Amino acid sequence: MKFLKIIIFVFSLLIIYACTETIGTNSKDIIFPEENVSFQFHVYPFLKLNCSYAGCHSDESAAGGIILTSYGTLFSSPGMIIIGEPDRSRLIQIIENKLPHFTLFYRGNITENHKKGMRTWIIEGAKNN
Repeated sequence: MKFLKIIIFVFSLLIIYACTETIGTNSKDIIFPEENVSFQFHVYPFLKLNCSYAGCHSDESAAGGIILTSYGTLFSSPGMIIIGEPDRSRLIQIIENKLPHFTLFYRGNITENHKKGMRTWIIEGAKNN
C-alpha cells in the first residue's frame, strides 16, 4: 500500500510539472517562416510544447526510449531526423500521422504551418541555428 501511494505521488508530481511547463504558452503561437527555419526559435519551442515535456520525451521520462529535449537528442535515435529527407524522417511521419504514436499526443496543437515548418527545417539541412 505504501508503494502504491509513492507511485501515485510521483505520477501526480509529473502531471503538475508538465502543466507548469506550458502555462502561458500556446503551441499555436509558434509560427514557422517559409524559409530559414531556426532550431532555437521554431523547432525547439515546438518540440518543447508538443513532445519533450514530463511524461513524454523529456530527459527524465524518455517515453519509448526517445528524448527530444535538445538538438543532439533529436539525432540520438536513428532515423528520427534524416537531413534533407523529411519523408524518411520518423519525426515528420509521426507529426503527419503516417506512423502510429502510442502515448498522449496533442495532435490538435499541431498546425499545418508546424508540419510545413518542420519539413522545411529538415530540407534546409536540420541546422542547429
